[in-house]
Amino acid sequence: ARKAGKHYRLLAERNPAFQPDLAMSLNNLANRLSMRGHREEALENARQAVELYRQLADKQADIHAPELAISLGALGNILQQHDETAREAVDCFAEGIRCLTPLSLKQPDIHDDLLRKLAEHYLGNCLKTGIEPDMELLESFADALQRSDDEEQKREPG
Repeated sequence: ARKAGKHYRLLAERNPAFQPDLAMSLNNLANRLSMRGHREEALENARQAVELYRQLADKQADIHAPELAISLGALGNILQQHDETAREAVDCFAEGIRCLTPLSLKQPDIHDDLLRKLAEHYLGNCLKTGIEPDMELLESFADALQRSDDEEQKREPG
């Protein structure tokens, strides 16, 4: 995973078309480092992946917002393991919900599972840390899921 990150970093420096591959390799490396207990290095790579995906999603949200949401979830998972970064974990999950909710309205069958997982982690971390959940965020999430459920029922033969 380290070698892949180094190679994609070189490629992305030469050709920005490789930035999504670099972000994905940084995210993968962060996950592996976290599993092995290398928290600080995992956080560094996860934050770099999130920042790259933010830049990409600013240009092409339909393509890169789901990847950003996944990376925010991965960063949140690394952060939630320690009390001193629990607030930042909540913020990561909330941002992931915000960037994925509009896409869930367009393609619920593709995005709803990830949206539900992000919301589950968001709420779990809010409860764990005593942070009051953002009701507007949860309402937009619930509205998106309700609309996608309504659309699914319309498609089912009656």
